[in-house]
Formats: sequence, C-alpha cells, structure tokens
Amino acid sequence: MDPHRVMNQRQVAAALQRSPDWFGRHWRKLVQVHGLPAPLPGPGHKRWSSQEINAWISLTDNTSTDESRRDLLARRASQIAMELSQ
Repeated sequence: MDPHRVMNQRQVAAALQRSPDWFGRHWRKLVQVHGLPAPLPGPGHKRWSSQEINAWISLTDNTSTDESRRDLLARRASQIAMELSQ
C-alpha cells in the first residue's frame, strides 16, 4: 500500500461502513472522542491518510498487535511534531 495515499470523505465513510452523509456529520466527534486520525492539513476538501485510517480501524477492531500500535503512535507523534515546527 502507498503510505502517501489519501482518502476523501466518501472513501473514509466506505472504510467505516457508513454513509458519506453520516460521516460528514460525525467525523469531528470521531476525531475528538474516539481518536480517529484528523484530516491532513491543507486547503480544500478534507483528506485523510489512508495508512492512518486503516491503522485506526485495526486498532478499534482489537485485532492489532502491539507493534502496529507503536507504529501508529510514532507516526502521529511525528506528524504533530512537524505541524508544531511550522
């Protein structure tokens, strides 16, 4: 899988097995309360990292390994550090 691939709102909704309308109404709560990865920074339509979304889905399915959790946390920490340094 391409780690730089992005997903739009419709694709994230499909990955979560939800309608695009439902996801459009609930994505902020999913980020704030349930730890869904935040959309990527930038202008225009919301976009998400496919790698982060897929990792989050794995984590919430309770089927992930400790290694995948560490990888996800490391990626998130790196992303936050880059955003803070700008």
